[in-house]
Amino acid sequence: MTATGADREAAGSTTRGYWWWERRRSVALDVGLALLSALECGLEGVDFAGDAGLPAPVG
Repeated sequence: MTATGADREAAGSTTRGYWWWERRRSVALDVGLALLSALECGLEGVDFAGDAGLPAPVG
C-alpha cells in the first residue's frame, strides 16, 4: 500500500508468484474469472447473433 506509506508483510510464508501477483491464489482467481467472463461473452454473442439474424461467428 504505497498510497498511505504502509508496508506490511504477509502473515504466512509467501513465494513470488507470476507476473504482478504476489500469491498463486490470486492468479487462479483472476484466471478463473477471466475464463468465466470469456464464456459469458461468447454465449451472449451467440444469443445476440441469433436475435439479429446473423451467423453465429459474426455475433
